Amino acid sequence: MLTKLIAYIIICSCIIDFSCTKKTSHGFINTKHPEQKVIIELYTGHRDGHAVIATKKIIAEQNKHSNKIIPIVIHAGFFAITSKDYPEDLTSAITKEYFLFWKVSANPLLSINRVKRSNTPIVTYADSWWQNTADSLIKLPAVADIKISNSYSPSLRTLNTSVKYTFLKNINEPCKLVVLLTEDSVVATQRDYSSSTTSPIQDYIHRYILRTCITNAWGDAAEQNTVNNETTNPNGYITKHYSYHIPEKYNNTFVKEKNCYVVAYLYNALTYEVVQAEIKKII
Repeated sequence: MLTKLIAYIIICSCIIDFSCTKKTSHGFINTKHPEQKVIIELYTGHRDGHAVIATKKIIAEQNKHSNKIIPIVIHAGFFAITSKDYPEDLTSAITKEYFLFWKVSANPLLSINRVKRSNTPIVTYADSWWQNTADSLIKLPAVADIKISNSYSPSLRTLNTSVKYTFLKNINEPCKLVVLLTEDSVVATQRDYSSSTTSPIQDYIHRYILRTCITNAWGDAAEQNTVNNETTNPNGYITKHYSYHIPEKYNNTFVKEKNCYVVAYLYNALTYEVVQAEIKKII
């Protein structure tokens, strides 16, 4: 009886496993459909008193969707300027480039996968449209999949990351792959309009700060010959390898590698809309 039970379990396991595979001339490949993930880019600064409320809303949305939301907090513009009361510089050349490109007019503003509303992807955090849009996007079937593998040498401060991706359907428009480095839980000064005091918070925990781009700001060309192309990509994925030296600090704020993440996303090069995204800690 026990032998029959074990045989039954093995047969069922094989059936379940094969249901997530496809036979090709190179053997079986995994066809289990990946989850759709969504990027929220928040444009803000440490002198922006509304940033605390906006960040709380984004983290709540992230928790609501079991971490299918990937926040990227971009410090740039007037409210990110340093001063005696706000000495930490959380900006970078990349954050400033994005801020200018999207013509961000104030802080805090955000975008959801860069989906446009009234000809711009930039909307106010107080508008529930972005939350409704995030809810809708996550329910859509994924059209691409991204996997990240990181290796980090603390002594050399060298990060080696491999990003592999595949398109599950043809998009018929050029796409690009962007790879970023973000850091969570950066302790620095922050103004908070929700607080009873007007003084800046000295030890505010900043979430998911965009530190730099491992690619350039607009990424590398993402080939789409992964769809039904068994000859050049028998496992259906294309892999990109990157190496990056993480400095001890960016501007005047030290880096804690244990809080750093690699974020990778594919986007439509004509519309700039994000197709798929992934995030993984470097350690």
